[in-house]
Amino acid sequence: MSSPNVTILPLLKGYKLCKADAVNQKRWIVGEMDTFVGSYGRQASRTHAARGWMGSLQSGPAVLWLNHTVYNLNRLIPQHSGWHLLQATGINATGQIVGNGMYKGRQTAFLLTPR
Repeated sequence: MSSPNVTILPLLKGYKLCKADAVNQKRWIVGEMDTFVGSYGRQASRTHAARGWMGSLQSGPAVLWLNHTVYNLNRLIPQHSGWHLLQATGINATGQIVGNGMYKGRQTAFLLTPR
């Protein structure tokens, strides 16, 4: 059995984490970028004190990796559409992408169909 090829997927500028969720037959990959927001701090109670990470993981944007280039899917839809695409979770052979996002402040699913 031969060893598989491993490809490191590029990050969008300003992001530290990425997650690939699906790949189609054309090797188009979809997923999301994430970043940690916060800082180290102290938590104290009457019985003990602890120093640790005080922050959260922020999800999004949904992304597409195509030919070793990463694309923010939010930049591929109309700017004032009311959408903020957070996660791309699936892609089919024709390039349709499904995922989760926010539409006018409400979390919902989306389907993107390429033109």
